[in-house]
Amino acid sequence: MSTEQTIRDFVDRFYAAIDQMLNGHGEPMESLWSHGPEATVMHPDGAREMGWEEVRAAFLGWAAAVKDDRIEPREVAIRLVTSDVAIVTAQEVGRGTIAGQAVEVDARATLVLRREGGGWTAVHHHVDADPKIRALAASARATLDLSGASIGSPEPALP
Repeated sequence: MSTEQTIRDFVDRFYAAIDQMLNGHGEPMESLWSHGPEATVMHPDGAREMGWEEVRAAFLGWAAAVKDDRIEPREVAIRLVTSDVAIVTAQEVGRGTIAGQAVEVDARATLVLRREGGGWTAVHHHVDADPKIRALAASARATLDLSGASIGSPEPALP
């Protein structure tokens, strides 16, 4: 199988895991991510998590706060930076419910992958910030007991 095809297969698994996470099941993301300090995410609520523990807590927080969500990657482009690093860009389109309110998603996204242990893992995922998602995530943080998980750190806040 070509390198591009193995990356496309990983991207398919990644977005299937996002859909599971955004419907209450954050655990499927765990096997797809690097578990080191270099793991980072920048969510559409403007939050940033750095290091595997923060990233994992954010996935569990989103799983607790969002329901009925579906994200579909469109216009997926893959760029191999080295034989062990790839950048994937896409338009993420979907919908969901946060804090009881429906929200539409249409954002640019970047996924950075690294080859680890013979397979690809995610080391960074960045989605454009969205003011409506930021407000709904803040409301969810205020009303949900996330059992130690978070939906994004409150900083750095975007203006």
